Order: sequence, then structure tokens, then C-alpha cells
Amino acid sequence: AKGAQSEVARALNSFNIKVGGDLDPQRAMEMARQNMGGETLDATQELAIATLAAYKENGTSGITCMAENGWFTKSKRAVHELFLSSILSSSSSQARNILGNATYMIYQLPTELLAGLYSDVMRGFRPDNIASMSENQKYSSDALIRAGAMLNNFSDAWAAFKYAWKNEMPASAHKLDTETLAAIGAGSGPYTGRGTLVGDGLHYGGKIARVPLTFLLATDEWFKTIIQNGELAVQAHQKFQHTLRVSGGDIEKAKDAAAMVFLDPKSKGAELAERALKDTMQEELPEWISRPARAAQNNLFGRFVLPFTTSPTNGFKNTAINTPIIQFVSKQFRDDIAGKNGVAKKQMAIGRVAHSAGTAAIIAKGASEGKITGGYPVDE
Repeated sequence: AKGAQSEVARALNSFNIKVGGDLDPQRAMEMARQNMGGETLDATQELAIATLAAYKENGTSGITCMAENGWFTKSKRAVHELFLSSILSSSSSQARNILGNATYMIYQLPTELLAGLYSDVMRGFRPDNIASMSENQKYSSDALIRAGAMLNNFSDAWAAFKYAWKNEMPASAHKLDTETLAAIGAGSGPYTGRGTLVGDGLHYGGKIARVPLTFLLATDEWFKTIIQNGELAVQAHQKFQHTLRVSGGDIEKAKDAAAMVFLDPKSKGAELAERALKDTMQEELPEWISRPARAAQNNLFGRFVLPFTTSPTNGFKNTAINTPIIQFVSKQFRDDIAGKNGVAKKQMAIGRVAHSAGTAAIIAKGASEGKITGGYPVDE
């Protein structure tokens, strides 16, 4: 019985679900979901059922077979982890990630400003319209409020960075597309567990090997925290404006309503998470992309061919929706601009059309004047 228990422990340990003294249950549940390769926690139940079935049918030999498969899986993930760390070990890769997040955040501010200006004009012409009375709509001051809130919350961002760096995990989704976030580590046996020479060597060696991965995760958490703080301020401002209109101009009541948004940020949790994932290229991919990509990446050699999918795919998508005419290929964009996904998203889609068209016009003008050639810069 003892031997069977040890083998089951080794098999379960291959999933490497990390929990610690400072990890709350909700965070542990999220990490369990991530470590199951993006599937739900039903995978945990399936593992338990498979373990019991293996023991019932083949006794300890069935458990041993499961353990052997577990060791293969863990070894494969360790190889993948080292490969991804090598890719991200270059300072230029980390710099591109930081600059990419920052520039995309900034690039969207003019879109939001234009969306707010359009909304302000429409409210002026039709103040009693259903769209004008909606709580979920844009204002021309939203962009400035967002920028101010993002600049004034660096302390929260550094706290998120430190947490991710210490615990080697993000708050929710991430762009690494890894099967697990800590494949190289101590085992559960008497000679490989924590406190043993081999176990501690694996534990700290894994931490060192994961430095590039951990740094990228931590910087993304830094940006996501800033983005969420900006979105929270915008949500509070929209609540203020809506309450001001429906209450007949009662400023105190509007202030109280906005304060409640700050006091209960979880009430806007879905909006905050959506914005943070979107701006850092971490939105969940549709099943027709994610399933084959995950199948390829979970293969021993597939990871070398397709190291990442989430961030590049979202990058292509966001480039498309910010490119004139091409943006209408996206069904979601067409639904947004038709108003099927709410007033605010319609206004943002109109702002995006205006911003992308203006950007394209500036580029076209520069190209026609020979100022933009596409060639490398040269010294004159």
C-alpha cells in the first residue's frame, strides 16, 4: 500500500500545482486550471478517476505505469521550459515585450478620445435617446482620466510585480502558452523532495533557469495592474456621469456612486480583466485556434516549431482591427460597430475607424513625400 501511495504521489506531482502559505485558495484554483493546460478543473477529477481505475484493473503495476507516464510528461515540460527560457533570455526580447505593452496602451488613448468626442456630440443632439441614457458609454474625458489613473498607481503595479516574481505565477492568464509554470523543481520522493540535496538543487536550479520567464510574467503583471487601475477610474467616471444625468444633477449622489466603484472594484471585475488581457495581448483564443495549437505545443517536438500562439495571434488580430477596411473582416468588430455588443463598444469601434483612417492617411502622406520609405536609416 505504501508503494502504491508513493507512485500515486509521483504521478500527481507531475502536474506540479504549486500552493504555499501565502497563496489564497482562489489563486490556487486558478493555477490548477492553468496547469491543466487551459482546461477546467474537471481534469483533476479525470486524473483521480483514472488513478482509481488503473489500480482496480492492474493493481500497483497500473499505478507504476501512470507514474512512468508522469515522469515523461514532467521531463517533456522541463525541456520545453528550458527552451522557452532560452528564447526569452535575450534582453531585446524582454525590451520588445515592455515596449510593446507600453506603446499599445498609449496608442489606444486617441481611439478612446475620438470615441468620447463622438459620444459627447450624439448626447448633445439626442439627450433623451436610449444610447444617451446608457451607463455604459464613453466620454471625451475618459482618455485623460485613464492616463492619469495609470500614471498615479505605480505602487500597486510594483506590488503585483513583486508577487509574480516571488511566486512565479501571474494573477490570471499569461502569454507563455506553457503547460505548467514550474516544471523544473523538487520531487516528492525521500531523495528528491525539498530539504534534500537533490531536491533543493532542482528547486533552486529551476528558479534560476526560469528567470527570463518569471521576469516576463512579472512585467506583464506590472502592466496589467496599471491597465486595471486606469479602467477602474474610467468605470467610476462613467458611473458618476450616468448617476448625474438620471438624478437630475445631484452631484453628491453622483460622487457617492463613483466612490462605490472604487470601494468595490470586484463589481467591475469582468471589465477590468477584459481590458488588462486585451492590452497585453493575452485574450483567450477561439477553440479552433487554441485546441490545435495546444495539441502541437504539448508534443515533445511541437513546442520547438510553435513556441507561442496567444501573444502573436492577438497581435495579428489587434493589428487587423486597427487597419482601415481590414478591420471589418472581424465579426466581432462588425457586431461592435452595429451596436450589438453595447453602446460603449459601438462608440469605441467608431473611434477606432476614425483613428486608424487618420493614422493611415498620415503614413500615406509621408510615403508619397518620400519621408517614409521602409528602408533602414542612413547617415547623410
